[in-house]
Amino acid sequence: MITESRSELEQFKDFLKNVCPLYVIDHAGRAGNGFFQTLFDEHPEVLSIPWIHYCTSYFITQFGDAAKVNSRKAHDFWTQKSYFRLLYSDLNDEDYKLVHRFGGDPDTTINREMIRAIFDQLVLQKNTICRKDVIFASFFAIARAFNRDISKIKYLILTDSISLRKENVFRGFSGKIIDISIEDSPEARFIHLVRDPRAGFASTNHQFVNQLGNTYAIRLGNISQRFSELLRSEFSMEGPFVFGFWILYFLETFRSIEKKKRGNSDRFLTIRNEDLNLRFVPTIKKLTEGLGVSFIRIWDNPDYCPTMLGKEWKGTGGYSNRYQTNQRGPLQNDPDEVSTNVTGPNSYVTKRWKKRLSKQEIFILEYFFRHEIQAYGYEFLTSKPFCKIETSVWLKMLAPL
Repeated sequence: MITESRSELEQFKDFLKNVCPLYVIDHAGRAGNGFFQTLFDEHPEVLSIPWIHYCTSYFITQFGDAAKVNSRKAHDFWTQKSYFRLLYSDLNDEDYKLVHRFGGDPDTTINREMIRAIFDQLVLQKNTICRKDVIFASFFAIARAFNRDISKIKYLILTDSISLRKENVFRGFSGKIIDISIEDSPEARFIHLVRDPRAGFASTNHQFVNQLGNTYAIRLGNISQRFSELLRSEFSMEGPFVFGFWILYFLETFRSIEKKKRGNSDRFLTIRNEDLNLRFVPTIKKLTEGLGVSFIRIWDNPDYCPTMLGKEWKGTGGYSNRYQTNQRGPLQNDPDEVSTNVTGPNSYVTKRWKKRLSKQEIFILEYFFRHEIQAYGYEFLTSKPFCKIETSVWLKMLAPL
């Protein structure tokens, strides 16, 4: 028992020293961080666990900026509240549905007993523990439970957001997750996933309009509350004005990530979702060359389908009946036969937004998102962005669902 314990600890120390965190930042939340994780699910040099998201932001939202925290509190939070709970504990009904929603197989065989034993040992050996050690210990325990060759792993993928849950869209986002990630791992690298903001907005708007029932989140019993919130311009994800809130959110997250990239340009690689879908092989080859990892054979398969923990990924997204909590909302989802056939790289997901937005909506979005559209090399559908006065008029005239 003592020999095994020492061996586990020594392997973890090597893991901490040798594995570089690769933070995948999808600034507006619709560029496909889950899709990106599945691409590396079977890569021997990259540890990607597509069931886990938002590690660093969850941790600092709970514990603040302090690098060291109480071990027991960290353990309890990480195993009960973070996405790691999906692999640490047996799935309850709610989490079973969550795994199904993001395209995973909830019945995947997982040696949770081994994950618990390793993680508990590594995290609870002292009274305090570093934030990085908690996060890395969870991935290390999973890798061991799946019989991964730890010595071959060069990168650990950590997907996250540039915004924090307690930050306010009207005050902007600090982007401090970048600074804290570098503080934890001076060698950290970042992939900025981007997507045409009109496509990202269309997906987000579709999800929340259906989820809330309409763009104002109005239902019996809350009409006066929503009207009051509108007058005070109190926008949020849950209402009262889906369209307006998400325009602000996209604008502020774009500003935040670009500011952080300017100060850390040597650490960032920018990858367009459209390039992964339309030019997959050359794009992934260029990426692996930049990271110094191998190109794996399965990527060359014309019928390539990504996986989650070794099982075929079933896809996810705002238009999917599998993901949507309300399948009878005012906006129609993709048919199941479409959703199940667009899980791998494909062109459909890059162009469907054009049919999901009205000409009025595209007109407005191209003004607000003009800097992002230009920065990432997308083309305008209107002849030229319009002036601020016209924008104000259109906003008043526009009445989305």
